[in-house]
Amino acid sequence: MEKWKNPYTGFCLHIHKDDSITTYGQWNKDLLDKHKKPATNVSVAEISRMVDSLPLFGNPAGILITSDLPLKDSKVIHRLLKALFVPGIQLFYSRSGDSGGAAKGVGPI
Repeated sequence: MEKWKNPYTGFCLHIHKDDSITTYGQWNKDLLDKHKKPATNVSVAEISRMVDSLPLFGNPAGILITSDLPLKDSKVIHRLLKALFVPGIQLFYSRSGDSGGAAKGVGPI
């Protein structure tokens, strides 16, 4: 969902069938060149550092999670959610097959 319009600063991540993670849609692509393209095989520790670098300053951040499999079948999701459940961050989720904006499958967790 590369074209998803994040209403907040944040980023998107995708959980593949093999439980590997790709990040994309970094909130400020001009700030860091390494976030201009999707990053594959990203660790939970790297995602935790990305979360820590979000400039909240009293404003919320938004992170979209997409997945090729139901989250109940993912082993990495539990560690990932521990890194993402941070005050000021709104999580959104869409499973493969869902499309397009809030009315068509993207919603808060």
